[in-house]
Amino acid sequence: MRAFAIRVLRNGLPVAVLLAAVGYGMAQMAEMMAGRSPRPTPGHVPELSTHLEYRLPLTMAAWGLGLVVALEALFSLWRQPVPPASEGKPLPPMDEAEQLLLRLLEEADAAERARSMPSAADPTPPPRGVPAVPPAEAVTP
Repeated sequence: MRAFAIRVLRNGLPVAVLLAAVGYGMAQMAEMMAGRSPRPTPGHVPELSTHLEYRLPLTMAAWGLGLVVALEALFSLWRQPVPPASEGKPLPPMDEAEQLLLRLLEEADAAERARSMPSAADPTPPPRGVPAVPPAEAVTP
C-alpha cells in the first residue's frame, strides 16, 4: 500500500499542478473572450472571471489526480509483486571460468596465509606493518 501511495504522489501531484495551470490559462482566455462578446451574461451567474478563476483549475486538478489514482489502481492489478531478496534461493550454476577464478583465488589466499605464518625455526612472528625481510640465503650479491 505504501508503494501505491508513493506512486500516486509521484505521478499525481505533477499532473494536478500542470492541469491546474492549464485550467487557469483557460479561465483567463474565457474571460478575455467573454469581455469581447456582445452577448449579455445571465443574471444568476456571477462575474465570469471570478466564477471560472478558481473553479476551473481546481476541477481540472481534481479530475487529473482522480484519473492518476484510478489508473495506478488498475496498473497495480497487473503488476507482479516484487520478490524479496534472494532468501533461500539456490544460486545459478557457475560456468568454468567462474570456477577457475574461485579456485585461483583460494590458492592465492592459501599461499598468502602460508607466507605470513611463522616458521618453526623462527618462533617470533614478524612485526606488523613492517615488510618481510628475505632470508640471507636468498640474497645474492
